[in-house]
Amino acid sequence: MSKTDAIFKASGLTSNTSYDLQISAFDTSDNESALTTAVVGTTSTSTDSIAPSVPGNVHNTFRGSTALTIEWDASTDNVGVTNYNVYRSADGAAYGLLTTLGNVTTFEDTGLTSGLVYKYKISAIDAALNESSQSIEISVITI
Repeated sequence: MSKTDAIFKASGLTSNTSYDLQISAFDTSDNESALTTAVVGTTSTSTDSIAPSVPGNVHNTFRGSTALTIEWDASTDNVGVTNYNVYRSADGAAYGLLTTLGNVTTFEDTGLTSGLVYKYKISAIDAALNESSQSIEISVITI
């Protein structure tokens, strides 16, 4: 086998990130060589400009007097969804960013006021920070 016969391709790496790579070899008796000196490689900056799909099927799964839970269907993306933004409007106020979650499709809002109307919209964000449009609005009245 020549040096050009061994090729390693890594996948699932983060853009604009450095990685240290080392190689060892095994013979037919399963003896392992020493590791090579580390080679540093840096992935290129992402050129992804495609936003994830809009989160769908936003719905309420729990409603109490001071807390509620909403869920939605996961968005899709050509690279991968990394976060969801939850936007909230309370009692007719303008929408504001409430929180940024990791890659989860459920959110529990606590410390709410009983009898108020809370409205929510969700957007998805990918690794290149492209943000989808906001989902349809869901309105929930606390008990």
